[in-house]
Amino acid sequence: QNYVADNFRAIKLEYEEEGIHVFDISLVDNADVMELFEGRLGLLGQLNSECIKKNGTVENFAYNFNIANIHSNIIVRDNLHRPYEFGLRHYAAPIKYDARNFIERNSAKIPAALMEVACKSTNPLIRLGFQRLSFETKVDNDDVGSSRRRSDATNHLVATKFRNQLKSLMSLIERSRTRYIRCVKPNGEMVPRKMDHVRTMSQLESAGLVTAIAITRESFPNRLSYELIRERFGFLVSKYGDDCRLNSGDVKADCETLLSHLFEGVTAITQKGRVKPFSCGKTRVYFRAGALEMMENIWQDYYDDPAIRIQAWIRAFWARRRFLTVKLGVLILQWKLRCWLAYKIQYVVMIQCLIRKRRAGENLMRRRKNRAAAIRIQSFYRIIMARCSVSVIEK
Repeated sequence: QNYVADNFRAIKLEYEEEGIHVFDISLVDNADVMELFEGRLGLLGQLNSECIKKNGTVENFAYNFNIANIHSNIIVRDNLHRPYEFGLRHYAAPIKYDARNFIERNSAKIPAALMEVACKSTNPLIRLGFQRLSFETKVDNDDVGSSRRRSDATNHLVATKFRNQLKSLMSLIERSRTRYIRCVKPNGEMVPRKMDHVRTMSQLESAGLVTAIAITRESFPNRLSYELIRERFGFLVSKYGDDCRLNSGDVKADCETLLSHLFEGVTAITQKGRVKPFSCGKTRVYFRAGALEMMENIWQDYYDDPAIRIQAWIRAFWARRRFLTVKLGVLILQWKLRCWLAYKIQYVVMIQCLIRKRRAGENLMRRRKNRAAAIRIQSFYRIIMARCSVSVIEK
């Protein structure tokens, strides 16, 4: 119930103030059932009244509860119900209650045998405590019919304690920022990594999450004022030419005309069928899920082409500038490399000249030595031949 109050009731009040009808909160509102439980003549009140009676019975409790709420459509009336049975229509399904143990469990009385044994305990602390408790219980039972004690007689009952604790908890929750966590049992075997989809979906439907999601889809998650729409999206009328003009003098009518052109042919799916993706209120426009994003995409597409052209020009300018810079750097590098190579070739040629000169000198010296040796050999040979000729002549 607090979840409904936090998430739907405030939204519905805002929509009603703006003149927009969206959804029926009664689909998830459990206020009637809560009133039937906690009201003055509700289930807890009737149960407490029957508990403080000396001869209270579950049959009287069920009868009084049905009679006190005879006009409520939450109570299930079935002629087959026994005197101690009654039914209520909850959100998930109708439930039949068996009240045979309601009075006993609500009274939370200590069994008489246990009380008697505890009062005779040898431990003085236990004995005195239970004796005092027995005396107070007896006094409450003696004075239960008096008008002075009737208002205080229900303070010790379980239902009263539960209701007081619940009120304290709700007051604490209202002062805090609440986050809701819904626990779902994935399977009945209580084993890990196993999902029973039928069981899970049944729990989600019974908890009202499916209906809450459906209602959320029908609501308007985004809203903008008429002035902001006119200021931010007014220039888009240029896309539609003379068919769309914003010169009526009424900002609401101008915005409705603009949005009708922007969302032409676009609808949203709800439980009522296909409807417009926006709704105009008294002071602002409400958009269904995805509608505002669509408007932002149209706004962005309108600027995409000029922006792309400007980006292309800027990128071309910087690319050409980088190209010329790289080209100049390459030319300078080539020039320096060629200078270095030319300088290096000059020294290489000098070294080659020195090496060739030295080799030529060594070759010349070797040839001179060979020539001198050949001449001496020829001289010796001619001398020998001359001597042989002279000897032949002398003979």
